[in-house]
Amino acid sequence: NRTKTHVILYAAPEDTQRHGHTWHLDEVRTKATLNHPTDHLKTLGAILGGQEHCITDFQKRLRIMQAMHHKLATINDPAVELKLAKHCLGESKVQHLLRMYGNQLAPTLSNADHTIDSTLTRIATGTTETGRQQAALGLHVGGLGLRRLKDIATPAELAAKLTARPKIREICHALTTAGLMPEHHLIDHLDEQIDELQRTLASQLDAVEARQLPDLTQHITRRAQNTWEHLRHGTSITVPQPLSPYRDWE
Repeated sequence: NRTKTHVILYAAPEDTQRHGHTWHLDEVRTKATLNHPTDHLKTLGAILGGQEHCITDFQKRLRIMQAMHHKLATINDPAVELKLAKHCLGESKVQHLLRMYGNQLAPTLSNADHTIDSTLTRIATGTTETGRQQAALGLHVGGLGLRRLKDIATPAELAAKLTARPKIREICHALTTAGLMPEHHLIDHLDEQIDELQRTLASQLDAVEARQLPDLTQHITRRAQNTWEHLRHGTSITVPQPLSPYRDWE
């Protein structure tokens, strides 16, 4: 299936032209779409490419979510509307994209948050800005869980990268062993992204939360490594209790 099968060719244009016959690229093109690392393509529902392509794809998803939010008014049942607004209407897809490249999407999130706020104002008539801020909090602290995307975009991407790091490190080791990649090349790039996300998130927090952030990221890193080790060896995983309150991480 050429539409769904993509081959990414990591080679300079001159090498592609020189070795195309040896690499059987003509045959590859009959069976798959041939891409280069700088091309944008969709993998597991997310665009891989530059920020412009990521934002364009995300805006399409947001327009669908906004249209579905507007149709909620026809239900005329606040409890049902709130439930759908939190758990349906494309929320899972939006959350997935935030985990992929949430920090890059910051310029596009204000419109989505305005849609969520408008839905809340319609459901709970007379809601003030203070009420909307409280609604964005989690249930365990008295909120409604209607998270604002601008607040969770950076944490979502940071948590996803920290969680995936053990597996990526093992993939990098295999690629290095096979002679396909210099040692530490990819994992160093990932660590640079993680460091940048941590700095961005720290700048968005208050002083107390910013001081707690390193401990939290270390905790997530240890948990991710422990989970990966269990998966590798096929052993059962004990699901830990949620991190609340934050001071009781350990």
